[in-house]
Amino acid sequence: MSNIAKQSARKRRHAKDSSRNRRVPSLRFHKASGQNYVVLSGKAIYCGKPEDADIRLVDGCTTWQDMREILNADGWDDVGTIVIDSVTKAEELAMAWVLANVPIDGNRRATRLEDYPYGKGYTHIYETFLSLLGDLDRHVRASRHVILIAHDCTTEVPNPAGANWLRYEPRLQSPSSGKNSVRLRVREWADP
Repeated sequence: MSNIAKQSARKRRHAKDSSRNRRVPSLRFHKASGQNYVVLSGKAIYCGKPEDADIRLVDGCTTWQDMREILNADGWDDVGTIVIDSVTKAEELAMAWVLANVPIDGNRRATRLEDYPYGKGYTHIYETFLSLLGDLDRHVRASRHVILIAHDCTTEVPNPAGANWLRYEPRLQSPSSGKNSVRLRVREWADP
């Protein structure tokens, strides 16, 4: 089979994969090493063998406090990877916790984020979310991998040389000023 025929067959296979779901990369198998991998941004990310996966779901995590207690509990010694699916939901849990526990003036409770003085609601959520990143830091220091999965959104990025363009980013709090941006902080935390 000629190189051109191989390339067009490869393009058809990848086009078929991408037509099913453009956003999810297909899992591939490396024959020599016996490992599964995906290609993200031109780099092969090895996933290991499916039979090696030890997946344990955590039930009963419905509040911000539940998530923090689970991450700070004992019993993580034999766990190699922690996956939070989704960090977008974790931010929503943090917002619910802030509304229930951070008073506006004295003892008055907020019912929505806008009840706080200008910008303070975002500050409270940002500071609350930092505690989750601190909990995850403890696991990273214990040589555990941490994977954060987030829903995505599009953001318009200014282009000084021409038309602006759209970029996919995690759907997390990100005020236009950049101050108290959970999105930027999570990106900085995840990419040391």
